[in-house]
Amino acid sequence: MTKTRGNHKVSDVIADTAKQLQITQLIIGHPGMTRWQEIWNGSIVNELLKKIGVIDIHIIALQESQDRQT
Repeated sequence: MTKTRGNHKVSDVIADTAKQLQITQLIIGHPGMTRWQEIWNGSIVNELLKKIGVIDIHIIALQESQDRQT
């Protein structure tokens, strides 16, 4: 199941907004999905890469080991 906002896919909303505002760089957090979840549901990162063209995407990694220790 792909994430939606109203009846729009989240990746569409982000891509359209970035194009309208002439964004040159986009910073997003890495979705906390397993590989199987990405295969089954699709990846917002992959969807964005297909849709945004020349905009740079920076993906911030999760720091799972520190978060789970506390």
